[in-house]
Amino acid sequence: LMLRDQDLTPRQCQYLGTINRSGEHLLALINDILEMSKIEAGRTTLNPSTFDLPVLLNDLEMMFRIRTDEKKLSFSVEMIGDVPQYIVTDINKLRQVFINVLGNAVKFTEQGGIVLRVCADRHSTTAPCPCLRVEIEDSGPGISVDEQGKLFRHFEQTKTGQQAGTGTGLGLAISREFVRLMGGDITVNSQVGKGSVFVINLPLKEGEAQAVQAKDKPRRVVRLEAGQAPCRVLIADDVEDNRQLLAQLLGPVGFEIRLAANGAEAVREFEQWRPHLILMDFRMPVMDGHEAIRRIRAMVGGKEPKIIAVTASAMDENRHDLLQIGADDFLSKPFREVELFQKIHTHAGVKYIYAADAAAAAHEEAAELTTESLTGLPQDLIDPMREAVITADLDQLLARIQQVEARDPRIAQGLRRLAEGFQYQKLLDLFGPGPVH
Repeated sequence: LMLRDQDLTPRQCQYLGTINRSGEHLLALINDILEMSKIEAGRTTLNPSTFDLPVLLNDLEMMFRIRTDEKKLSFSVEMIGDVPQYIVTDINKLRQVFINVLGNAVKFTEQGGIVLRVCADRHSTTAPCPCLRVEIEDSGPGISVDEQGKLFRHFEQTKTGQQAGTGTGLGLAISREFVRLMGGDITVNSQVGKGSVFVINLPLKEGEAQAVQAKDKPRRVVRLEAGQAPCRVLIADDVEDNRQLLAQLLGPVGFEIRLAANGAEAVREFEQWRPHLILMDFRMPVMDGHEAIRRIRAMVGGKEPKIIAVTASAMDENRHDLLQIGADDFLSKPFREVELFQKIHTHAGVKYIYAADAAAAAHEEAAELTTESLTGLPQDLIDPMREAVITADLDQLLARIQQVEARDPRIAQGLRRLAEGFQYQKLLDLFGPGPVH
């Protein structure tokens, strides 16, 4: 609120910015201390389960893509060789290790990029059993040999970390504890001026697909099922990246979206737009999520929308407290795509079309569409669609298919189903060979 004061001097603004960053640092520090305390007290336990490794990697890529794009960094995830799809370990701890190490890589890398590589080493000469090897390589400033010893100590930071002014000095320490708890280890190779490679080795225990399927393995949502009333979703978060991430997840599926940068804006948007569901961050300037929820619930019609509180801290209110102030549920950051869509389904009652369903429908439609079916379409419409398929640009492809709608709705529907079912080879067969240059 003070930062909105137009009479502040530049120095006062600088001081307030320092206060804000200090508060964020303190919050992260408290969370990390809580986790480290649990580790040292022996209260941290493993909860191994069978999970789909490519799904986890896809979630991580989605989570960090916005941040790397914002810094104009390249980011790739590579599975090298014969990596099993299903493995058994504590997925939550493994995910947190990935987030900690990738988060550091993004934070300290200013040019170049980051690569996450995964391979299975079944014939290791250094490990007593097959292992899963993960490398996270960045082109950041690198770490001197003297400072590499500090990386995994509690509350220790390198000079680069100290200059960044963020972090707690616990993230990598917690990561090593988690990895060792899972029976592995984490090491680093780094050269100043060239970058770093963090290497995680874990015992490789392969799982069975049935174990994942028995837990109702989540499917990727493609779009809202047809015939439903529009569903309006208000996203309230003071961090633009967070707002855009949610908007990019929900908008293409078919939700109507509006954004609010603080609680006061959320209250105004509710009054004007009457959303069916609100994703409300709790820690925001001007008006926080607590007060925004209270005000909305006190307004005429304020009992109607479903409100999901988005929380980022282990110190946030427990479920009972969230329900007491008027939230219907909560979503913890960092969240997974499947959790988000499941909670929206639970509270808004919307129905989805999943990738598997879209692929099945695409196969059915493919039997009807032929190259001859497309003879009525102009070449200057077919060529851009072919190019979009070759570059795997789904957004561009769907935009071009929308242009087909005006000419032939049936063909457009068939092409759309093929696109959303990722039947790219079938589409290329339909479009025929491209122009010869």
